[in-house]
Amino acid sequence: MAPSVSQRPFVLGCAEGRDLVTAAESILKGALESEIAIRTVVAPRRGAFAGVIESSLADAAVRVLTAHNCTVLTAPDGARSVTLATQAARSGKVALALVPDDDVDAAMPALDALPRRLPAGGALCILIEEDPVAGSGFGACSIAGRLDLPCLVPADLAGLRDAIEHAARLSRAGERPVSVVVHATLLRTTDTLELRPNRVVTALDAAAAMRRRRGPRPGESTDLMRLLRRLELNSCEGLPSPG
Repeated sequence: MAPSVSQRPFVLGCAEGRDLVTAAESILKGALESEIAIRTVVAPRRGAFAGVIESSLADAAVRVLTAHNCTVLTAPDGARSVTLATQAARSGKVALALVPDDDVDAAMPALDALPRRLPAGGALCILIEEDPVAGSGFGACSIAGRLDLPCLVPADLAGLRDAIEHAARLSRAGERPVSVVVHATLLRTTDTLELRPNRVVTALDAAAAMRRRRGPRPGESTDLMRLLRRLELNSCEGLPSPG
């Protein structure tokens, strides 16, 4: 079981080094590290996403989030998360909504009402928990396909952190919502990650920011498949060529 927030060291402001990070911290760290400024994060304060709200309430976290002009909002359920994030995206902001698996059914009207096109500069990322064992029985990837949403599926917490920025970049470039589907077990794990500087750096971590090595940073494009290839998001495993 992951340590409680009060027992853990503060990692959201770290610029380098390796540290143990929870899934909730991975989500927030992804929003803070993103070079696409994420202004609004909306989550219910329960289940796998309760840690997102709790982590954002620490004094040190409030200072870091304020410096990034990022607001973390508490919603009563996943449907309201989607609605509030959609409103923010329609106003030209980059927003992230978190939807627990047991809220997917109730959130379907809000998901069905997602805008097919966002205003320039706006972006909307919908992070959906998928629990095939104890969940609602709705396949999040299938729902994303039915709604014609590009879908990212991270395999570990490092991928989850990176998926926040990738989804924001894809959404802003394509002017459409993008989904991130996360397995329930991943949202309840911790892992040791190589920490990177946040988008807004201080004098103390400016030197680390100069040394950071991120992925490719392509120019904005409305061709989502081209952007996917440049970000190296599509990967597969197979047998080596017999030749």
